Amino acid sequence: MKTFKLLLGVAAIAAAFAAASAHAQSFSATLTGLGPQLLTTGTFNGVDYSTRNAGILEFDFGDAFCVEAGQGIGFPETLVYDIQDPSSLTSHNTISKLVGGYLASGQTDLDAAAVQWAIWEVIQDGTGGSLSTGSVRVEDASVSSLANTYLSQVD
Repeated sequence: MKTFKLLLGVAAIAAAFAAASAHAQSFSATLTGLGPQLLTTGTFNGVDYSTRNAGILEFDFGDAFCVEAGQGIGFPETLVYDIQDPSSLTSHNTISKLVGGYLASGQTDLDAAAVQWAIWEVIQDGTGGSLSTGSVRVEDASVSSLANTYLSQVD
């Protein structure tokens, strides 16, 4: 059921993006809960992020991963996004594959945290990176190892 809900959320967002590609539109989303995730420790561009939640965020439209590690969000905060064509994002294919890997996994807290850190790695350092080098680093060995496994499967 979790897989269906996450797929449904992803499909709904994709449909909204496709429908809005010819028009400037926005999309609002309210954070309603937290899905599978772990408290992790890591750094972004040399800034320490200790006890950072990493994993699934539950919104009123469905589940999602965070793409902006430096931005906080609280309950029941509503965010407004400008909709753009996903193909204009340089890392959309890689992120799609990472989410697909999560959906094919056991969807544990560790899987969610690993995919979350892998997404942050791709956005910040590009593909082919590692969470033990570069500007995005996770200190939790199990999260780092699994995130690097996810990354190696999408290159």
